[in-house]
Amino acid sequence: DKKAKQFRLAGSHIREAYRLIDLRQMFHRWWNNCVRMINQEVAENADWLRRVRFVFRPWRSYAHEQAHLKRMEVVTLENKLRFDRMMVEAEEAAQQLMKLNQERAERLRLEELKQKEEEKERKLAESRRQLKLEKDKERRAILSHQREERRKRVKKEMKRMKKKYDKEWEERTVKAFQRAKDKINAFIESPENKIAIDIRFEKLKKSFFMNPSPETA
Repeated sequence: DKKAKQFRLAGSHIREAYRLIDLRQMFHRWWNNCVRMINQEVAENADWLRRVRFVFRPWRSYAHEQAHLKRMEVVTLENKLRFDRMMVEAEEAAQQLMKLNQERAERLRLEELKQKEEEKERKLAESRRQLKLEKDKERRAILSHQREERRKRVKKEMKRMKKKYDKEWEERTVKAFQRAKDKINAFIESPENKIAIDIRFEKLKKSFFMNPSPETA
């Protein structure tokens, strides 16, 4: 039925309207209660502050002063600890620096000693080299003198040997010529060899006057 539906819908709207009205009224009551409670709490806090102000202010000053003193004591203690730590670190750094300086001085001393030893060794080596050069120079001079003397002796000996050889050669040559001459004279003067000499002379004469041939050309 259309009218029944409209009536039910109207009833639903009316119920929703009453529900919203009740909800708004409840919200206003809640809001007013909240405002009253907040005002009461603020008033109570203000009254509490008013009543405890004269007692709280000296306590707060005292507590602030004690806290400041405590904080200053802690800061002083921390400063003392930091200063002690800095002193220990500075002492350790100073000891380390002294140790490094000692090591550096020792290293420089060792390097200086090493340089002195190297300089000494270098000078000694230079002296040895100079001495060796002098000895070599002296030895070369001696060898050169000995070679010169030996060359002079050899030259003198060669001259003497040449004279002796020339003399000996001359004597032997003379003797050889004399022996050959004697042999030739003996051969020529010997009656047994006269026929052989004549035969050979005839052959030589014949070969001399013979016409040339390819074998004798």
